[in-house]
Amino acid sequence: MYIPGAMFPFSQLDVSIKHPALVGYIENPQTFGNHIRNRRLELKLSQPKAAELLGVEFSTYRKWEWGMIANPLPKHREKIIEFLGYHPECLKPKRRSTKQIAPRTA
Repeated sequence: MYIPGAMFPFSQLDVSIKHPALVGYIENPQTFGNHIRNRRLELKLSQPKAAELLGVEFSTYRKWEWGMIANPLPKHREKIIEFLGYHPECLKPKRRSTKQIAPRTA
């Protein structure tokens, strides 16, 4: 049992140790890549192992995580949601604009 100041009763210094956060973990993930990176780190998986679990090539997974591919193909979304355990907002399809665009005139 740890008692602050027990080793040094004359000191007010607290020498308790906090567990370090996961290296590379993003507190407020904003992108799809941030979400899958955080989940991979939580599960203590390598990128190749995460790619294998998701059924994609390592290069594809890496591009997702690094933000080189912002939106995965629809065929991968179900597996990604299963991997994450939730449906992040960034994976929801964007609504198409209803704004009418005037035709070009030559």
